[in-house]
Amino acid sequence: MKLIFLGTGGYHPNERRHTAGLFLPELGILLDAGTGTFRLTPRLLSPHLHVFLTHAHLDHVCGLTYLLAPMLQQQITSCTVHAEAHVLKALRVRLFSEEIFPVFPAFEFAPLESPVPIGDARISFRRLVHPGGSVAFRIDTPGGSMAYVTDTTASSSYLDFLRGVDLLVHE
Repeated sequence: MKLIFLGTGGYHPNERRHTAGLFLPELGILLDAGTGTFRLTPRLLSPHLHVFLTHAHLDHVCGLTYLLAPMLQQQITSCTVHAEAHVLKALRVRLFSEEIFPVFPAFEFAPLESPVPIGDARISFRRLVHPGGSVAFRIDTPGGSMAYVTDTTASSSYLDFLRGVDLLVHE
């Protein structure tokens, strides 16, 4: 399982790093869509993209707006955004409000259910403690597993969720 870090910074990008975004090209999965999302297109192995959002804070979702051009150019032919229902509502009402972003990308919004099958992978989630809420993701494939835990404090409350993963990315 190949993992590309498109951004690893905190809430504000700088010259050396962008905000949260991890890409698994073989699976077509983007974990969070921070400012580094503009780096995604040349790394695509398939025109089908699945975006899993941990929460609705701007540093984790602003990159969704960067997907419009690759979608219009057919570099991305389908894009499903997976998130909790309240996050999807915030995206529709706020980020993609007509006054802020007048062209709504042809996203499919999918409320999180666990597990989500993507090819031979299974993506599950666990709620975390964070202002406004957040979730951790775990991806299990026949070849390995990983977990992505961001915007929370280390806690034993989600140890069972992480147990046995091959790779842990934890902010």
